[in-house]
Amino acid sequence: MHLKSTDGDIRRRGAMSRERRAPLARVRPSEIWFTFGRVNDRFSGCGRRLEETLEEIARGTLRADDLPPIAVVTHDVAEDDEDESESDEDDRRRRRDRSKRKKKPTMVRRYYSMNNRRLWVLKRCEESGLIEDVGVRLESEETCERLLRKGSRNFRLDRCTPGPVKLVPTPAKKKGVDAGESVEEEA
Repeated sequence: MHLKSTDGDIRRRGAMSRERRAPLARVRPSEIWFTFGRVNDRFSGCGRRLEETLEEIARGTLRADDLPPIAVVTHDVAEDDEDESESDEDDRRRRRDRSKRKKKPTMVRRYYSMNNRRLWVLKRCEESGLIEDVGVRLESEETCERLLRKGSRNFRLDRCTPGPVKLVPTPAKKKGVDAGESVEEEA
């Protein structure tokens, strides 16, 4: 559930105490990957349309930093620094040379969002030049390791994507079921 405080700040219930515990890291939304290829067009807690939130940020009636911070899972991956445009002969020679020197691969930190709807809004804000970076809450090392190893209902490494993702209509609300539960959970 999202709450709007008297100063216009939108927060999820209980989120403030978690945010005080861990400092926020500043990351460009374009560096964060989605954890699913489809995103519902409405927030699950308040039912607000993602486009409506984006329009409010563009008009200045809402700031991107007023949204609760995105929780991200981090993962260090080896960067493929080979140029694929080179010839096969050059490629074979480089592999042969590389096997002789056993060079350590360059590692790059990758960020995966646990809050794809907010990420969708923030990526559009960055594309429009409204923001450069956002505060994100880095999940603990133990949580990241567990999710990368086992996954969860909302996180599987094999379906993560840098984007773009498909925005899908949120199904009509049924009795006893929240409108935002169909595609993914918004934590």
